[in-house]
Amino acid sequence: MPYLIRSTDIDEDAIHKKFVPDFPMSERRPFLNGVDFTQEQIDAIPRTLLVSAPEGGKGLPELTGWDNSLKIVAPLVKEFLEQIEPDVHEFIPLHVKRDDESEDYGTYYLILIRQTLDALIFEETPFGANDYGLGGAKKNRFQISRFGSPVLRRSVCEGRHLWRGAGKLADHYFCSNKFGEFIKKNAFRGWKLDECVMRP
Repeated sequence: MPYLIRSTDIDEDAIHKKFVPDFPMSERRPFLNGVDFTQEQIDAIPRTLLVSAPEGGKGLPELTGWDNSLKIVAPLVKEFLEQIEPDVHEFIPLHVKRDDESEDYGTYYLILIRQTLDALIFEETPFGANDYGLGGAKKNRFQISRFGSPVLRRSVCEGRHLWRGAGKLADHYFCSNKFGEFIKKNAFRGWKLDECVMRP
């Protein structure tokens, strides 16, 4: 089954991030809200990322990104995604360092997710307590509930491995069972994967 990608709910895997130079929301918004960003906007993405130390003495998570934010991954994740879905996604290399510059983590990759699929079945997907369908989505600002499972059309997403929702759901990111199981098998940290239900 596919997964809806959410931010981690494990405090020890959460980190604070800061682009250098600054990457204000006005410049980030095109990448969050859709796929209509230009090469000029891509070129303006800062290439250095400062991160806080993970709590509990753990190393840097392999995956970062809040629910509706930019997705940044370790090289192993990038390599696997390129193997299973070649020539689909664009990867922007980022030099990642501790915010106090005490540790250098090398290169991670910001994924520009342009693949958009209109796969969600609104009538069966919870957006709030007993809120389903387009009306429920509008009432809850098109944010899928953490309670219950999103429902997707197999005919639309089968064979795809990483995508964003269509229209008002463009800030929701999904991945295939194959990609999700790779993340789980390797115990990669930083994302929470919520199972989706499949319909024909």
